[in-house]
Amino acid sequence: MPSSAARGRYIGITIDRHTSTPMYRQLYDRLRAQILSGQLEAGTRLSSTRNLAAELGVSRTTTALVYEQLLLEGYVESRVGDGTRVARLHLERRDHGAGGEHRQDAHPPRPSQRGQVLTRTRFPELAYADLGSGLTNLFRVGEPDVAHFPWRTWARMLARHARLSLRAVPYYQAVRGHPPLREAIAAHIGVTPRYIHMLFEPEGMSFTQFVLGERLAAAHGMLNAPRHASDTITSIAYAVGFADLSHFNRSFRRRYGCTPSDVRMASRGHRGGST
Repeated sequence: MPSSAARGRYIGITIDRHTSTPMYRQLYDRLRAQILSGQLEAGTRLSSTRNLAAELGVSRTTTALVYEQLLLEGYVESRVGDGTRVARLHLERRDHGAGGEHRQDAHPPRPSQRGQVLTRTRFPELAYADLGSGLTNLFRVGEPDVAHFPWRTWARMLARHARLSLRAVPYYQAVRGHPPLREAIAAHIGVTPRYIHMLFEPEGMSFTQFVLGERLAAAHGMLNAPRHASDTITSIAYAVGFADLSHFNRSFRRRYGCTPSDVRMASRGHRGGST
């Protein structure tokens, strides 16, 4: 396994500062191409984000974003104390070269003996019709034996926890969703807050500013939409994600130079004049 840092291999990487393509995207594309072509072999240790940024004359944020994207897509591996190394890719991924061409293997891999057995096995739902017959249901893959399941105990516990949940969350909840669920989803797909913020850095804005702009644009559209003519401004503010009406009014005025009431009155006057 190669152990030396791949500093010398970055000689072929250049960053074009006069193109509209963000620098982090250019660096990502070039590193990915070197990995797929085999120029960066599996196990090769990459330079640190600080050293690579210094070599290419870019910010460390740019190189950190590239490494994190490559890590999320499985092109590199990172371990504490061992740095970042090129991952060992599957055959089908390495077969796609930098130009995107695919080379067919003369002897495509075949499933293992167990895999062939599994492919011939019926899906569990196709066997449900047999449950009413005299056949036993013991030891079937994916089909637990529920004949002695304590349904009454389960229903009693479920009802008790449901009552506790209703008592604990009787008011409006987080407009962005249940926080533990959001955290679990983010952890599952491997997205970190730093990664999200770095995505918006080339655009000269933060993620918070982007979300605020999208919410204000949605509110502006609803204030002008005839189907929302009967909705109150407060309900529209809540619908687009604002929990504080004062914050909504201040942000709206900064963005559009007028209040939500002004927009609604102008919209009603326009519809009245056109009828």
